[in-house]
Amino acid sequence: MASFLKSVCQATLLVSLCLSGVYAGGEADRYFDLAGDAYKNKDYSKATQYFQKAAEMGSASASNNLGVMYRAGQGVEKDYEKALKYFQKAAEMGDAKASNNLGVMYKVGQGVVRDYSKAAQYFQKAAEMGSAEGYYNLGLMYENGQGVEKDYSKAVQYYKKAAETGDAFGYDNLGVMYRDGRGVVQDYAKALQYFQKAVEMELTDGYINLGGMYMRGRGVEKDYSKALQNYQKAADMGDSYGYLNLGVMYANGNGVGQDKEMARHYFQKACDLGNQTGCQYIKNIK
Repeated sequence: MASFLKSVCQATLLVSLCLSGVYAGGEADRYFDLAGDAYKNKDYSKATQYFQKAAEMGSASASNNLGVMYRAGQGVEKDYEKALKYFQKAAEMGDAKASNNLGVMYKVGQGVVRDYSKAAQYFQKAAEMGSAEGYYNLGLMYENGQGVEKDYSKAVQYYKKAAETGDAFGYDNLGVMYRDGRGVVQDYAKALQYFQKAVEMELTDGYINLGGMYMRGRGVEKDYSKALQNYQKAADMGDSYGYLNLGVMYANGNGVGQDKEMARHYFQKACDLGNQTGCQYIKNIK
């Protein structure tokens, strides 16, 4: 059984929530802080109430956060149209996170008809205001040619911008681009460095990709033990591809004694998390 790696760039769209930093002043600050404390304590109903009060007093960040709450159904019934309304209100007040979140809504078609062009425009606006999520999401659009002409070089440019702001997803996707030579000259050493940065920030995909580098001996000496450690870490964080790759290592006997029962166990774990490749691999175990 061949090694399986989740080798594509991380494609998760980043939604922006703000719990500190941009306030409207006065009483709105107090309600915003109370909402932030309630959110951190997972009291979403109370957080929504306080964000509502802060929003009514002119806090753009609170309006954005209300949009996030309605989009996710946290403390309120899920309502994409209301989420869109709050994102629009905050964006009109110059909130970068809200512009990014509007881009996500148009990208996936929540509360609006899907429109990649508008999504790219909102991500661009967020990026121009220095939003890490905006940079990252815009990079995805250029990588996939959605709403813009496909351009790997620009994708790399925006992933770098996201990484420079400390974004783990930006580092991980940069690693993939350097590993695969898309938009840049292929460079396993640089790819390894970027995956390591993502791992330092506890990103599950970083562990998967770093494990793959050790598995294949790319930019580093082949080391099945370190590959196993990274896949195990991803699995411990609930990542289906972590379990899938652990299953492959046990099925092949890479760095461990070949153990088909252990392989089946890990493939089942991946399958239980919705990974269809894991479900298929269970059937292939003889």
